[in-house]
Amino acid sequence: GPVAPGEQEEGEKMDQWTIDKARDWYLTQPWLVGCNFLPSTAVNQLEMWQADTYDAETIDRELSWAEDLGFNTLRVYLHDLVWSHDPDGFAKRIDHFLGIADHHGMRVILVLFDDCHRPDPEIGVQPLPVPRVHNSGWKHSPGQKLVLQFHDGTVAASEKKRLKEYVQGVLTRFKDDERVLMWDLYNEPGQTGNGDKTNVLLKLTWEWAQDIRPSQPLPSAWGTTPIQRPYWVKIGTSSPRRLSTVALSNTALTPAPLFNCMATIASTIVPGIRRIMKKTMRLTTNTVGIISSSLLIM
Repeated sequence: GPVAPGEQEEGEKMDQWTIDKARDWYLTQPWLVGCNFLPSTAVNQLEMWQADTYDAETIDRELSWAEDLGFNTLRVYLHDLVWSHDPDGFAKRIDHFLGIADHHGMRVILVLFDDCHRPDPEIGVQPLPVPRVHNSGWKHSPGQKLVLQFHDGTVAASEKKRLKEYVQGVLTRFKDDERVLMWDLYNEPGQTGNGDKTNVLLKLTWEWAQDIRPSQPLPSAWGTTPIQRPYWVKIGTSSPRRLSTVALSNTALTPAPLFNCMATIASTIVPGIRRIMKKTMRLTTNTVGIISSSLLIM
């Protein structure tokens, strides 16, 4: 598992993956193609994973569609509040979900934290979706208030302990599970106005994860903060106006293999999705695989 340059004390943490190790890992993988996944009956990651709204039937049906498209990888968001409210039940539901994905021939990238969209998550009943609004009910994890408290040093010891237990509890349970392709420790750190203030929690999250020594890679998805900018790599263009980049702050320094997380709004019909996926794949010849952030409306 990797660390930010200069942050590791020798002998205390896992070594950052070398370029050779990253390439060796890549050579054991098939061509990875997949999407972010949220079942159609959930407005956000909380609704997906809470006991009362975990919808195994819908998940199984919709993953069968993904299997039919040829996907072999899924990227799925967890949430710290579900773990804190019901750690044993949450772990069982993650295990169950991994079983469904495995049945359909897919491995899963599990995302632990996220700075995107609505900043104040709460456990319990979630808001209704707003028609035609992207991610209208999506919630931060752990939430902007806590992120800022980590930054300014006012976070309560109990909250720091809670988040550490979440990260290490989930990783400990699944650290050698072959159904887990990798851990995306923090999606897009710095979004929604957090900026560099996310760095404190981001670094702590890596430290907590490295203590567990999982067998899977420990990336953090594309972000805009200075901790990630040195590792941005130009890997192609999806349009004349939009340059596809990826933050490599978490696997190895360039020119290690890259994942390209393309933002693609897919067609509303399966043939259209296939055409888009084939076109997109041609743009990513220097990458390990493509995980499409797609809106699948069936």
